[in-house]
Amino acid sequence: MQPFVRGNQNAPSGVLVAFAEVRGRNPIDPEGKILAVHISVSALSAHMSHYPVVVFPPTSFRDRTHLDRVLDFMDNVDVIELDPFQLPDDTEEEDYFQVRMDELNRIVQDYVDLFQKRYIAMAQEQGIEFLNFDLDMDLPEEDDRPLDLRSSLNQLENLLQKKADIDQYKSVIRYIRSHHPELDVWNFEQLVRSSKHEIAELYIKKFRAIAEERYEAAAFYQNRILDAEPGRNA
Repeated sequence: MQPFVRGNQNAPSGVLVAFAEVRGRNPIDPEGKILAVHISVSALSAHMSHYPVVVFPPTSFRDRTHLDRVLDFMDNVDVIELDPFQLPDDTEEEDYFQVRMDELNRIVQDYVDLFQKRYIAMAQEQGIEFLNFDLDMDLPEEDDRPLDLRSSLNQLENLLQKKADIDQYKSVIRYIRSHHPELDVWNFEQLVRSSKHEIAELYIKKFRAIAEERYEAAAFYQNRILDAEPGRNA
């Protein structure tokens, strides 16, 4: 993972901002010279070996000074600098966006790993007990492992339609937890366990929208989830 330009890499706060200088056209704001992404990791369920992550949509800033003022206000935040963002002349924009999204996903995973190591060390010092009652640490058979996020979401959808037993979901859920921590698959799993399949289906639609960077659609499904279960913080 890139070195922190703010924060302590040995003691991550759980809040990360990744930014990049924009060279050439800024697809969000023609006047912006900086793009930044806010990533937040929750420790509330870390004692159950679950680290839900929220990755907010990219934000544009007119310059580094503008970004630094916001970071000063946020206070306890870790910051890394990414390679410059420059739309290429010889590559389709969608392909370039996908490359940068893949890079961001790797950074999210690396940051969650850092945060997890810090939490485990703290838990051992403080005597915090880990609850593993719903975790199955056995690796799935090779043929059962999803190939990518799209196929894993298709598998979840098929399992929902068949009203499959929760055990049949485990390898797919494990894959998403490991490779896409930005998706709150924990909530999806609890809904399946409660046989609330219609709401669980909304989660799959939300996951697809996030994966495709259709954030307005993701917010739409998030609101539908909240309307369906007002007490749930989706």
